[in-house]
Amino acid sequence: MCIKLVIKFNNKNTFITIVNTFLNKVLGVYSCGSCGFKGRRKNSPFAVSQLAKKVALKLLSAGYLYCNISFNGINSHRYIIINTLIKTYLKDKNLTLLSIKDTTSVPFNGCRPSKKKSR
Repeated sequence: MCIKLVIKFNNKNTFITIVNTFLNKVLGVYSCGSCGFKGRRKNSPFAVSQLAKKVALKLLSAGYLYCNISFNGINSHRYIIINTLIKTYLKDKNLTLLSIKDTTSVPFNGCRPSKKKSR
């Protein structure tokens, strides 16, 4: 069976949602805060790697071996998540990534500029 991981980056946290694509059902939502990190440490590379390891172990223990990844948001920790998901194993089983997709919305002309101050 195939699982979809929706990874959303905020300014201060990272969320990973596990979705069963066959049943269209959310199996779980995990964040760096649920791993025990608080404050500034939630946005650190170590917290993101621990979160990805926790999610990978949950998937492997449930028997899921294949997953699709969808990123949403701007952050530099994407490669850390991908490497941790690939390298985590449980009883000689690894996760296989089928596709990696970026769904970050980028504005065409950017935000409207603020009004000029008249003096």
